[in-house]
Amino acid sequence: MKRSVMIWIIVVVLFIGVNWMGIGSYYSGAAGNALVEELEEIYGDAYTGKTVDGGTQDMTFVIEPATFFPTNESVLRMLGWDYHYTCTVTFTTYAPDGSVTQVRTITYDGIDPVEPNDARAYLDLDSKQES
Repeated sequence: MKRSVMIWIIVVVLFIGVNWMGIGSYYSGAAGNALVEELEEIYGDAYTGKTVDGGTQDMTFVIEPATFFPTNESVLRMLGWDYHYTCTVTFTTYAPDGSVTQVRTITYDGIDPVEPNDARAYLDLDSKQES
């Protein structure tokens, strides 16, 4: 009986601890805006239906959280970690009939520093990957 109570207490304490550390994705609107602003400085404003080579092209920006665990700022600060994002620029080119002729994707890592609190999120330009 005592052993099962101890196991139950340990499970509950672990559950509370893991919950406090934060499981899930974290997305900051301010960080997302800062990352989009940096992408706009590099690529210009996102667009839809721009005429190119006899067809049209769309360019979109997508910012997705890459920090899944832990998401608690206090835990990240203690560990010296930052929030991370995956920042994607996608160029989709369409033929005059509307079919997709080419998709070009450029991906960067975005970093939202936990310390200091007034630092803005930024792109890690060395992380650029194209496909």
